Amino acid sequence: MKKSLLCVAALLALAGCSGSTPADNAGASGGEEGRGPIAVASRPDPGGVFQTLADRWNESHPGEPVELIEQPQSSDDARAQLVQNLQARSTEFDLILANNVWISEFAARGWIAELPADELPADGLLEAPLATAEYDGALYAVPLFTDAGLLYYRTDLVPEPPSTFAELIGYCDIAAAQGMGCYAGQYAKTDGLTVNAQEAINAAGGDVLDESGAPDVGTAEAAAGLQLLRDGFDQGWIPREAITYTEEEGRTAFQQGRLLFLRNWPYMHNLASAEGDGNVVAGKFDVAPLPGIDGPGASALGGWNLAVSSYSEHPETARDFALWLLEPEQQRTLVTDGGLSPVLAELYDDPELVAQYPYLPTLKDALANARPLPKSPVWSAISLAVQDSVYAVLQGELDPADAVEQLQAALTDAIENA
Repeated sequence: MKKSLLCVAALLALAGCSGSTPADNAGASGGEEGRGPIAVASRPDPGGVFQTLADRWNESHPGEPVELIEQPQSSDDARAQLVQNLQARSTEFDLILANNVWISEFAARGWIAELPADELPADGLLEAPLATAEYDGALYAVPLFTDAGLLYYRTDLVPEPPSTFAELIGYCDIAAAQGMGCYAGQYAKTDGLTVNAQEAINAAGGDVLDESGAPDVGTAEAAAGLQLLRDGFDQGWIPREAITYTEEEGRTAFQQGRLLFLRNWPYMHNLASAEGDGNVVAGKFDVAPLPGIDGPGASALGGWNLAVSSYSEHPETARDFALWLLEPEQQRTLVTDGGLSPVLAELYDDPELVAQYPYLPTLKDALANARPLPKSPVWSAISLAVQDSVYAVLQGELDPADAVEQLQAALTDAIENA
């Protein structure tokens, strides 16, 4: 599924670079300069949606086929592999499906091509995801799908979804009576922990970076956000085993009936709705906005963007493919076949889609309230610093107040010495 997506992404970015359309070049033989087969650095594709889209393109463009090359499941491992490839100026990939937080770094290093913003079919695209594709006032990618964290909960056990953590904790007796864990997110030492930490910090009124990109985490509010997560582990409403959870471990636990609540991304909805494979929650769950402290919380804005490699030998084909992936039919397929969140605003109000996927209005609201992750060419260093400090807090090795002071210093050093 993520394979196709990556293909889509790279091509999408290229699509913004040309005035021609996929239809104009459907019969291209690959002999024209910049045209021919393309390879996409994709993501794992368990639902097959990326391959479905690639096959659809290939049927009508036999001279310009797309090949999906799957990258590691772990976002951190995928980034490391891509960095190695791009540092070597390899022509292996024409398109890159990139986590939106990588765009600034890749652009600053000259690894991805700038796109002419005036040729991008931006009408109808969600503004927040599009902003993640920009760096230093220029466009370097095109959003393929976006993301906002949602609260998955058991409708057969919980009468109403909680809007605050206090309300959520009040339901934990139900979990205990069922022999289940109460709540979990992503707490393994990966970028997922950075996301969950930012959401907790934001819920308490703090932030990681300010609007200018300067560190702003050494505050009482940020410490309160980390204290919330620490309390979860200390008080047991977050099970101890969740310290190892990435998105997939949490999904498995929820689908096996081992969690009452789970913070995860929209991709999980289709998978949790499918019967079989030990899934006991099909038809017994729903999603709600993330809880906060004094009211509903705000998700970090996730998503994956399509970027054209600066070393691509066939950028024209990639461009056309990218534009094609922004068409409503392809964006709709991302929803129906992949459970992914489209970047076309109109699909969130499409009566047919909403009837089939009732969570779309909730997701639309979550996206509207989502907060961007730190946007910086040194994202990797920022994320690693956050992980080091926050993981120590969750393990009981560091006090939250000391952690945010330590993190403030680490982020300042990372940014000043970039």
